[in-house]
Amino acid sequence: MQLSISYYATALAKEMGLEESFIKALGTASILHDVGKIHIPDCVLRKQGRFTDDERKEMKNHPLYGDRIFGDSEFFRLAREITRWHHENWDGTGYPDGLKGEAIPISARIVRLADSYDALVMKRPYKRPWPDQAAYDEIVKHSGTYFDPKVVEAFKRLFEKGMIQGIRKIGIHGPI
Repeated sequence: MQLSISYYATALAKEMGLEESFIKALGTASILHDVGKIHIPDCVLRKQGRFTDDERKEMKNHPLYGDRIFGDSEFFRLAREITRWHHENWDGTGYPDGLKGEAIPISARIVRLADSYDALVMKRPYKRPWPDQAAYDEIVKHSGTYFDPKVVEAFKRLFEKGMIQGIRKIGIHGPI
């Protein structure tokens, strides 16, 4: 479980002026964004170094696995949309469905950025953590391609206030 994703996502949603009931639900649902990884073998999840093409293909299935876990339950609707679409790109080049722009639910667009920033700044078995400024630059560079420009603008404001870095420093990260 990665509580950091929840904190980044709720901070972004608040900065964007979204409704409080949505922000609260987003905070809870976003924690489950990678639930589909329970179907990915540990030898892939914990691998040191780069993935093979087959391992990368398997990792790209985790949104679909998560979608199946939640099924059609209305109770898990928000968690399901985040889980399925948090790897979609604003320009339509993401996966699993190649959604583009506002066809991607706002919840998934927010978690897309939150998860990406967290992945950049945290140590992973296959990479060293990036400095905050380098991660910020990478996010901003991909505004309008990977990320919704409105979410990036909220991220920039929070970063300038030191809030994004503050969430990272609290140390609220769990296993991948």
